[in-house]
Formats: sequence, C-alpha cells, structure tokens
Amino acid sequence: MFEANQPLKLSLEYYLRHPKNGRPNVLSRCSQADLDNLNKFTLDAMVGLFYADDVQVTELITKKSYHPNSPNGRVVVKLEKTTVETSCIERRK
Repeated sequence: MFEANQPLKLSLEYYLRHPKNGRPNVLSRCSQADLDNLNKFTLDAMVGLFYADDVQVTELITKKSYHPNSPNGRVVVKLEKTTVETSCIERRK
C-alpha cells in the first residue's frame, strides 16, 4: 500500500464483455457502462488495499473498449508514484 501523502498516477483499461444480442455498432458496444461510474467504483474499491484515500490519485487515465476474447470483461490497472504537487493531499489530513 502506498503512503497516505504519496500522489499517484492511475491508469485503468476496461475491456467490456461481448453483448449476447449480436454485434451492435461501436458506440452502443461501449455504452454498456458509463466510464465515470466505472472509475468511481474502481477508485473506491482500491481504498485500503492500494492507497489510503482516492484523493491521492492526481493523474487518471482511462480507456473503455469492447473485447471479443474477454467473455466476462476485465480491468487492467496500472498504479504508480507521481511527482505532482502534494499540497492538496496534505491539507485533507
């Protein structure tokens, strides 16, 4: 787990499962879930396991796509330290 005052860069890649009703167009395939809702759920789920508070995430890169070889869907997570100013993190303590 990263220290509470460590700013972090988080990259999330969501690979959504294939819809059962055929192959819809690109936009409807990717609209199975809102990207902001996926991010909120993932950031909250990582609290206490990877970092103390999701306020530590100062950089967030996300991608959502359809993947035919991922029948149940999956998320690829990359979390690393960053050098972004920590003043906002230190004030919340």
